[in-house]
Amino acid sequence: MNKLKELRKEKKLTLRELSHNTGISFGALGNYEKERREPSHETWQKLADYFGVSVLYLQGKAKTLEQTELDLQYLKDTVKINYSEINVLDKQLGDELSQLAINNDAKDEVSRVYDELIKLLDGYNNDFDEAVKTAQEAIQQYQLEQLQNEHPES
Repeated sequence: MNKLKELRKEKKLTLRELSHNTGISFGALGNYEKERREPSHETWQKLADYFGVSVLYLQGKAKTLEQTELDLQYLKDTVKINYSEINVLDKQLGDELSQLAINNDAKDEVSRVYDELIKLLDGYNNDFDEAVKTAQEAIQQYQLEQLQNEHPES
């Protein structure tokens, strides 16, 4: 079950106000809340951005924002561990290649392909770090908004 209605009510918005604020039709929003229709990915993203949450959280696929943050940290740690293991394998492969009695053409090709793989993994690791950072910023923004909603200034 998605969290659209729950988030809308937390912000004390009517469907008409949410429709006005997002540019999504009143009828479509009602159907999304009642899960009679499924929003497109672009619409999910627009609503998630509006509420300051992840698409997965809005769709009800992430248990809580805190759990989403923990899951992101776990994934980030897992990728870093796997990346460390790859560096160890890289050294082992380099040692084995230098010891193998294979012709230089094959050795050069294997080294070239492996170097390309390491470049791809470097890029993947950097992209993943950026995605985690963006998600964490969205979670912090949501938590700040929650605090502001709980303690509005007089």
